[in-house]
Amino acid sequence: YLSAYSQISEGGVPPSFNHISTLRSPSPVSSAQVDLDVDWLLWKDSIMKRNGNVPRITVDVPVDINIRNPGKWSVLPDSIRIWQQTVTAQNARGMIISYEDFYIPKGGKLFIYNEKKTHILGAYTNETHPEGGGFATEPISGDTFTFEYVASEISEEEPRLVVKEVGYIYGTGHCYGLEVCTPDLNSSFSCHVNVNCPTGYPWQNQKRGVVLLLIKNYRAWSGCSGSLVNNTAVDGKPYVLTASHCFDMAVDVQFDKSIVCFNYEFNSCENQTVAPDYKSLVGIKKLVHNSSLGGTDTYLFQINKNMQEGWHPYYNR
Repeated sequence: YLSAYSQISEGGVPPSFNHISTLRSPSPVSSAQVDLDVDWLLWKDSIMKRNGNVPRITVDVPVDINIRNPGKWSVLPDSIRIWQQTVTAQNARGMIISYEDFYIPKGGKLFIYNEKKTHILGAYTNETHPEGGGFATEPISGDTFTFEYVASEISEEEPRLVVKEVGYIYGTGHCYGLEVCTPDLNSSFSCHVNVNCPTGYPWQNQKRGVVLLLIKNYRAWSGCSGSLVNNTAVDGKPYVLTASHCFDMAVDVQFDKSIVCFNYEFNSCENQTVAPDYKSLVGIKKLVHNSSLGGTDTYLFQINKNMQEGWHPYYNR
């Protein structure tokens, strides 16, 4: 089973997969400093859930990754140069990688894959985040992953990959970053109906406007939902309307690293054990915030990038 999700990337397989027997040594391993009481975190999350707070997905653990520092450069038999660095965070169910700086030169490629090589992200290219700076990539499954950067043959620019922390996924009540969903995912309220059940059949257009939000806060990630909405100019600006309480409890939201996921749904009425495929964009800008504390509980933001052709977004109204 091989899964590859879809930020703005071109897919493909890391070159090292074709030359495993020729690589003389494994990539160096950087261990995240994990000092967490997971039982306490889960207990605290249960209190937050009872109080109606937005669910926390991760807590951050520190790492120190920079492509300019020791990793492993190799030249494959077909003359392709690659840089590899492995990161491990003991017992994580998955991780979300946020970057202080992320820049891929033209012609370069970045892949990220888990230890079993069953979950691949990328290839990320210059088109993914051409302006560089803060960024995040989709959740990766498991407690160990490897960066594999493929050097450009057309540009002398240096890539920039700087990671100071990773979001450590410790819970089981969701699919984010997990290849296999857990039973807790199916403990929804009776009013939470899969959109591909008969009750959802009249809403097949509208569902293409519903998004999953992965919000980067200080030291944590949280999850929420929202909807693409049209404006009076009907010009396709990627506005998203969500609830203010998704952000009211957040501390120092990092808008440039927050992720918006499209088409995050099971493909049938039955709850499934395999995480759904989806599309995503990174980076948002706050427009309107009416606090849930005595307000209308609305939050309007704009996605920094437009959806790609073929995503078929629907602007609800």
